[in-house]
Amino acid sequence: QAFHRPGLMVNDYLTEQVTKLGENLKVSRSLTLRAGPGGRLASYVHNGSKIAVVLEIAAEGAAASHSGLAELGRQLAMQVVANGAEYLRREEVPAERLEKERVIAEEFTKSEADKAIAEARRVVEDYQGQLAEQQAGSPDPAVVAELQKRIANSEKAAKAAEGRKQGQLANIEKIKSGRVDKFLAERCLLDQPFFRDPDRRVSDLVAASAKEMGGAVRVVRFQRFAVGETAEGA
Repeated sequence: QAFHRPGLMVNDYLTEQVTKLGENLKVSRSLTLRAGPGGRLASYVHNGSKIAVVLEIAAEGAAASHSGLAELGRQLAMQVVANGAEYLRREEVPAERLEKERVIAEEFTKSEADKAIAEARRVVEDYQGQLAEQQAGSPDPAVVAELQKRIANSEKAAKAAEGRKQGQLANIEKIKSGRVDKFLAERCLLDQPFFRDPDRRVSDLVAASAKEMGGAVRVVRFQRFAVGETAEGA
């Protein structure tokens, strides 16, 4: 495309800058956003221009011309930078992403349960080894009694760990649902705690702002850019 400075193409300008800076430059990705009816764009650039967010917010009635709408949009763009939202709302999350979280939850639960069982069994074996050493020499009755007590307690702990695993497996669907809910609360903008007031969600902030401004307010979309990301990795 023609660069905004007359007589240059965009690539010509990049070539100029490469020559001037002595560093290779390339455009990784670009995006054009146009606000729809009643909407406006807000943006926030952070960390020495390494992260940027463009967000579209729309309003109706008195809220459309309210002076606080632009600042609300900026605060929400800052929220995306601060808390790393990937989606606007839960309904936008692909089914395969949710299934991946369910699989992670099940694998993690089983892995942690197996680790707890293995550790409990290791403790039993350790005490049993100490007891065998005592009995092979000149055993101290007090030490032997203490080791036998510890072995008994450790065996109970191992059985308890096995019982917990069985209980977790019986409730694995509930555990997976909890994992998905946690993921959605962390990755969906409207479900996230507001970074300036963690006691309320972003959706609560938008609703309160709409009431204050006298008209409906909604977040339409957002786009996050970070240095080093490409179109494929975005």
